[in-house]
Amino acid sequence: MQNAHRSRFLLKKLIEPLIEDHPDIKDLSFVAYKYGYLDWARKINTHLKSKSVLEIGVGSGLHAIGYIIHGAKNFTGIEPFCDFDNSIGVNKKTGKYENLELSLNQIMKSSLNIKYIKNDFNLERFKEKFDLIILHNVTEHLMEINESFKKISKLLNDGGSLLFNHHSYYCWDGHHMQPRTVDKISNNDAEQKNYIDWNHLEKKYPKDHYINKGLNKIRLDDLKNLTQKYFKIKEWNEIPSTQNQGLSRLTNSIVYKFSSNYSFRELSTKHVYCVAELKKIKC
Repeated sequence: MQNAHRSRFLLKKLIEPLIEDHPDIKDLSFVAYKYGYLDWARKINTHLKSKSVLEIGVGSGLHAIGYIIHGAKNFTGIEPFCDFDNSIGVNKKTGKYENLELSLNQIMKSSLNIKYIKNDFNLERFKEKFDLIILHNVTEHLMEINESFKKISKLLNDGGSLLFNHHSYYCWDGHHMQPRTVDKISNNDAEQKNYIDWNHLEKKYPKDHYINKGLNKIRLDDLKNLTQKYFKIKEWNEIPSTQNQGLSRLTNSIVYKFSSNYSFRELSTKHVYCVAELKKIKC
């Protein structure tokens, strides 16, 4: 409770200087706080100040409020599945779908310099350039990721940066199916047995299965090499799964079972956090 009061106090201090230019920021920010959408912006706040931001894949869109709070100049978000009047999304604090009180249209009508565009990641449509491009748990869904990174590099201003958080396919819940955490394992659920304990790495799924249609399965080193092709990596942080995210299930027998194809590093890494600067063009 004490931590919650402190977080609200710090949020009030943060938005006070912005109220004159953005009179509705208080109401919007507390909705974003209520549903856990300010933590990510707080993590990357040093990269946001005075930047024009493009986010590829926005989900509920509430992350944008945090970006503006932490100093972003303006925000553009693209999402292939936009329903501009729908306020249903994931409550980051509970992991459940709920009414998040704000639709994309309501956010766009605010004074926060935020706009959303329905776009199936066809980046060639964009004529403007940005200082910062963000992909939060989106890189694993880019089925033509090589081409996507090339197009992203062309949307950045000189000195601009790419920032992404990548959910690795090779961790315990890299399948993106249920269960997502160890405490959600159900021994009575036959479907879960298709995925748990890295079964998704050896089981064959139909061509139209989500795992084949929605996840690119890029390896960690391949992702790093691809990033370095267009960008100069400033930060590369491989974040391991927690015990409840599957690390507790990574027994010696499983490590040995997959050792010929996958390293302990790949099996245990849940996310990659990367900040990379656009490479300068040599004249």
